[in-house]
Amino acid sequence: TGDLYIGDVGEVDREEINFAAAGEAGLNFGWDRTEGTLCFPIGSSCDTSGIRFPAIEYPRSVGRTVTGGYVYSGSQIPALVGTYLYGDFITGFIGSARIVGGVATDQRDRTGELGGFSNLVSFGEDGSGELYIISINGTIYRIIAGS
Repeated sequence: TGDLYIGDVGEVDREEINFAAAGEAGLNFGWDRTEGTLCFPIGSSCDTSGIRFPAIEYPRSVGRTVTGGYVYSGSQIPALVGTYLYGDFITGFIGSARIVGGVATDQRDRTGELGGFSNLVSFGEDGSGELYIISINGTIYRIIAGS
């Protein structure tokens, strides 16, 4: 689709996924005034005019290092088509959401469904749009229906 999903590792309190629709340019995602939707340093006040806030964010209680993923476009799991999957390197958290009009909808914690992944470093996509999760130890997991 040409849309851009950007995993942005936070500094103190938030992990975030920024979104730019195809054709959008020159967006300000808040560096170095915000961390997620919070002013930075955390607890301070700031001018948020002109900032595009993240479509998805989660606190450090959920994870500490976001790993950006892919929008599922495969055929093996029809219910996931159009869903963005992402994870967290430290906690193994796996999340998903659909971005509609720049806003995250249908956000879900899929960790229990897919299993936690220690040291999740990347996602991959094959030529059929099926997704894979890659661990730092080199193990590659394919996301399949019923997993």
